[in-house]
Parts: sequence; structure tokens; C-alpha cells
Amino acid sequence: MKTHVGVDLHQRFCYLTAVNASGKVCKQGQVVNEGEGLRAWLRQLPGPRQVVVEASGFWPAFARAAGAEAARLVMVHPQRVKAIASAKLKNDRVDSETLAHLSRCDLLPEAWMADEATQQLRLLVRLRITLGRQRARASYAGLTPVVRESAGKRKRGGITHQGSNTLRWIMLQVAQVAARYSPGARSYSAGLRARKPAQVAKIALARKLLTVVWALLRHGVCFDEELFIRS
Repeated sequence: MKTHVGVDLHQRFCYLTAVNASGKVCKQGQVVNEGEGLRAWLRQLPGPRQVVVEASGFWPAFARAAGAEAARLVMVHPQRVKAIASAKLKNDRVDSETLAHLSRCDLLPEAWMADEATQQLRLLVRLRITLGRQRARASYAGLTPVVRESAGKRKRGGITHQGSNTLRWIMLQVAQVAARYSPGARSYSAGLRARKPAQVAKIALARKLLTVVWALLRHGVCFDEELFIRS
């Protein structure tokens, strides 16, 4: 008989509730979003296992972490779930249990799950938008150049050195290490060094890495070398 697992997913952990075909709760608890621990939790349940998670930016990483332990992974619309099963008490346990029972009763408002290629394209677009909007983060670290305009001419000078000295120093150290060990950062740095002084290239890399760090934290995704090169 199928085991139905409802997942209340957060960025760093999830709360899972598993019920059998008769609706009895077999197991529930909080698990860190780490592959081996999550798969070990699921392996304790009789199969096949249908795992249900609400749509969010974290579901692709969760799907990879769960792996083959989920015979079927279903993503559902959060708002439609609320319309079907509203509850006065809202917490991780209740939400995960609701998803498990909706799965058991075949009442899941399923959402479309994008394939890997579509996910990558979406991520690239989001990162490009975020990078464009978050240049201010680099300004806060004093990593943006001084811009002078006169008589219709625009000239860039050295960095402002304004904002957080500590953050600026950290990002410059990160840039130095990344240029040695990250293929994407090394490629970006080499392209700049071919036409710019070494220190200017290092600052530009630090500025880009800072905006990327913010974007990764904002969207809850992992660093991707190919996306870094293309963004």
C-alpha cells in the first residue's frame, strides 16, 4: 500500500508527516534539508512513497535531496490547498499532515513541475534581474567606482571606499581565492585582466561576487559556475 508523505518545506529544514492508506500517522518530525538525512528518514517508511510539497523556490533542491526514495513527488498550489483544507491552527505539523491526507484522498491541486532545462532558464532570468537591482549592495561595500560627469563626458574613477570596510575587505579576499579555484570566477577575472589592471579586475570580481551572494541567499539556491559565467 502507498505511503503518503506531506512536507512543510522551509529553506533550511522541513517537517514531514507520513500516513498510510487508512489515514493513520506512521511517522512525523523535522528534518534538516540535507540529502542523506532526508533519504534516511524516508527509507524508514514502507513503499511506494508519494511525497507532496507546496510550490516554492526550494522544491527543486528538495526533489534532488529526496531522490529515488520518493516514488512520486507531487507539487501543489499553496492557495488552492488552503481553499480545500483551511485550518484554524497553523503550524508545520498541521500543514504537513494536511498535505499527507489530501494525497491519501486524491484531492491534491497539482502544480506543473518545470523540467531541469526550464528551471535553469528561470534561474538565469531571476539572477540577472536581481543582479541588476542589487548593485546597491556593492555601493554599501564601497566597491562601486566614482563616476564624474562634466560637459557631457562621463568618467569612472577608483572605488568610493564608502560603506562597510569589513565587508569590502572580506569580498576582496573572496575574489582573490575565487579567481584561483572557481572556473567561473577565474574566467571572468581573466577576461577583465586582459584589458584592465589586475587590481581593477579584482575589485570588479569582488563586486560581482557580492551581488551573486545576495542573489543566492535571496532565492535559496546553490552557486552554479555556468550561470555565473553567463550572467
